[in-house]
Amino acid sequence: MFTEKEIKELISSAIEKSEKFLSEDSPQNAEIILNQLLKINPDNLKAMQLLGMSQYKQEKYKEAKDT
Repeated sequence: MFTEKEIKELISSAIEKSEKFLSEDSPQNAEIILNQLLKINPDNLKAMQLLGMSQYKQEKYKEAKDT
């Protein structure tokens, strides 16, 4: 099993990778990471915000609004 510190580091890394994909105009990759992250940490506000942004950039406006 992972320690709490390792879990926080994995979450932080996933957020950073998602932000990088968004800045590189690759929102599909960000969305994949964020959906997986939200499965294990569904209350992560930053991940929800980034998911909405990635969906918006893909013109998935209804999904972005609902996120």
